[in-house]
Amino acid sequence: MSVAFLYPGQGAQFAGMLHQLPDRAEVDETLQEASQALGHEVQMLDTEKALSSTAQVQLALTLADFATEGPAR
Repeated sequence: MSVAFLYPGQGAQFAGMLHQLPDRAEVDETLQEASQALGHEVQMLDTEKALSSTAQVQLALTLADFATEGPAR
């Protein structure tokens, strides 16, 4: 059996995308946990300036994906 890990590709990002995630406890909890782990508010990744960095884009996309459809969801 093969396993594939699929992630959203760069180009799917847009300013405000983290603020448009569903208003659910699981999403809020995931973003809060990520903020604690990273030592800064992840909602700060949600600006056009922040998303001009490839590293920030990949982090924001991964967070958005995990918060809405992560393994526990």
